[in-house]
Amino acid sequence: MFGAVRGSMLTRSRWAGIGAAIAVSLGAGGIGLIANAAGNSAPSSFVSITPCRLFDTRPATEVGDRNTPLNAGEEFVRPVWGTNGNCTIPTTATGISYNLTVPSGINGFLTVYPSDAARPLVSSINPVTGEGVKANAGIVGLSATGTITVFTLSTADALLDITGYFQPAAGGGTPGTPGAPGAPGAPGTPGLRGPAPWDTIPSGQTVTGSIVYDTHRDPTVDSDTVGVDLPGVAPVALTALTVNFGPGAGIVDVDTACIGSATAPTAPAGKVCIYLRSSAGVDVASLTGEVASVLPTRSFEVDFNPVAPVVGDVDEFIFASWAYTAP
Repeated sequence: MFGAVRGSMLTRSRWAGIGAAIAVSLGAGGIGLIANAAGNSAPSSFVSITPCRLFDTRPATEVGDRNTPLNAGEEFVRPVWGTNGNCTIPTTATGISYNLTVPSGINGFLTVYPSDAARPLVSSINPVTGEGVKANAGIVGLSATGTITVFTLSTADALLDITGYFQPAAGGGTPGTPGAPGAPGAPGTPGLRGPAPWDTIPSGQTVTGSIVYDTHRDPTVDSDTVGVDLPGVAPVALTALTVNFGPGAGIVDVDTACIGSATAPTAPAGKVCIYLRSSAGVDVASLTGEVASVLPTRSFEVDFNPVAPVVGDVDEFIFASWAYTAP
């Protein structure tokens, strides 16, 4: 993902799963759910909360029990269940939505993942020396004991705010066996532990999110790629024909089937529709939706070039909404 050469153009990649949300597409008053891939456990629902800080490693603003930077190559394990930092998260939580901030520019990346899972080969945030504070939002499942791990390639301070959590929806256990007269019934079977956020998105379900990308472009970089996570697994891999922009001034990569808007994003079955709200320093005609080749069922990308001609340091800004509907 980093410093990849695309043709003759040096390309910089960012992972920016910003504002991913479970869309309410089940009718008025419905609740969007991510169902378990195996189909044998309760679906999860999302609970939004007032943002709280799980940890801050800076000595002057310490939250939690760490006031020194994360070391290069460190895997920093943080409990989420219970009261930790300024957060209180129930033990029913199976995943969280978060904002991760690196308060000073470094060359490297950080990855957030469940502590009992192998570290994924994608990054959660990609700070760059000289670009100052970097923040990114994402969704991560919790380990079986309610923990997450933060890996950093380079030494860095970091802070993480929780903005909501996933928990099993109503139901989940099976009834107990009725007892014989005068004897107690057998205990009910406990409900299965709720699914992680990255479970298969049910057919017909729509999920939505936002992309906010703001950086100063390195003059040696000719193009950028922003990666965006789906808040679930697409039942069918995305293709070049299924990730496109809705109509907009100057946009070339248009799919006329994308008839939603930036404020009300929608998508037909099997497609990702991206709707540009505003941008600066970006050649709008170069914006294209792309398939994430490594995880084509879990994420997609937006590629673009800076405005031309490039003179010195250029501020790049993109604000867009997107929607995906499982076929």
